[in-house]
Amino acid sequence: MSSEVKANKLSPATGTALQISDSGDTTTIPSGATLDIASGATLALVNDALSGDKIDGGTISDFASTGIDDNGVSTALTIDSSNRVGVGVAPAWDFHVETSVNSNYVAEIENTSTTAPSVLQLRFGGSAPDDNTSKFLSCGDTAATRLMIYSDGDIVNADNSYGGISDESLKRDIADAGSQWDDIAQLRIRKFSFKSDPNAGQKIGVVAQEVESVCPHLVYEDDGIKGVKYSILYMKAVKALQEAMERIEVLEGRVNDIEVS
Repeated sequence: MSSEVKANKLSPATGTALQISDSGDTTTIPSGATLDIASGATLALVNDALSGDKIDGGTISDFASTGIDDNGVSTALTIDSSNRVGVGVAPAWDFHVETSVNSNYVAEIENTSTTAPSVLQLRFGGSAPDDNTSKFLSCGDTAATRLMIYSDGDIVNADNSYGGISDESLKRDIADAGSQWDDIAQLRIRKFSFKSDPNAGQKIGVVAQEVESVCPHLVYEDDGIKGVKYSILYMKAVKALQEAMERIEVLEGRVNDIEVS
């Protein structure tokens, strides 16, 4: 049996309930009509009895919070009166997720596009703090903060350890690197300030265009701005240091020979 609401409102008498519970019963709200839930009343959906192409409409207003419950045991999703969203928890921040997952991740963001895909962007939309107070990201546990990315791009971690995947099983054509002496000797180490942050004090480093004239493979470009692959530059410096150590050992040997003679 099916009953259809043809008027714009269906108003049972005060203190009475409107219930559709027989198997196969449905209630259709026509296009343009509204279903008004009075203050203090409850709309209960039994056995997931809500279906359709979409749940759409205008706004939810004048509420303390709206929740989607998991059989009354826990609130799976909450939107409070400050537009904060909580998943598994009453939200303390604009978007707050709390759950307990063993041996797995809490969330995954996946972009399945095959054309120049990107996954996540974090940005300040109303200001440019560029400092060591505001953060793009803060990671921690019950004991301490372990990783921070500040608004000026600084990355800080508790162990001061930065690594790269280097397992032999993943590599091929392994051979000793050639001399890096001349490349390192030609690089100009500069002091400078960034135009965007003139009050931050001088920094030490290289200039991408100057590095490009010596080691083009160390320079990359993104949106017209050039950068330097510092991690590769550091390895070149290590190789040059090894060469310097060899030269020093040779010279020390010669000095010893002179002193003996």
